[in-house]
Amino acid sequence: MSAVTPPADDKLKVFISYARKDLEFAERLVAALEARGVAARIDVRDLPTLEQWQQELSEFIYAADAVVFVISPSSVASKVCAWEIGRVVDLNKRLAPIVVARVPDDSIPAAASKINYLYFDPPNAPLSRVAFAARSARHGLVLDRRTQLLFDATHLFINGAALAFPATGTAALKALANGRSLASQQAAGLPAAMGTILYNWYRDGYVHSDVA
Repeated sequence: MSAVTPPADDKLKVFISYARKDLEFAERLVAALEARGVAARIDVRDLPTLEQWQQELSEFIYAADAVVFVISPSSVASKVCAWEIGRVVDLNKRLAPIVVARVPDDSIPAAASKINYLYFDPPNAPLSRVAFAARSARHGLVLDRRTQLLFDATHLFINGAALAFPATGTAALKALANGRSLASQQAAGLPAAMGTILYNWYRDGYVHSDVA
């Protein structure tokens, strides 16, 4: 069996436990963590081929400072995820649950159910791009209360993921970061590039139209 190469000691080491149906979110989470200097491990990239997978995953968990459990209907039904959470408990590792799709409370592993969750669940029936733009122009936009939006001279950072500023619309994005909302007048007539960014954030559950 090949040895697991540990990440750099000066970085926080995190292992991602997830179901394969949630791979797209898990990969975006890894990219966001790595952009913030976290050494993240995920099985599809870091697990050696033709190896004893349980032993390798156990070593990943052992080497991690924390394990992020991506909660969804698929992950709470996964025997592999249940085994990984069991190893987290056995090794007394810190567990960080992130919800990408709501599930009944009693379906969540006991080790995770005791911890406050971080929610990144998108809207159940998302609006089309055109309908989202129209509603934003009428009602404005507000960041989800769990979303963190920061910026420096050249980049935005939303929930840890870095994004270069578009060529236009920079002032409105900074206003959203500073005030956590955009009035309807600001949201109306936004440049196409910025509209795409905001719509993607809406689909991810990071921003909402400011209407009940």
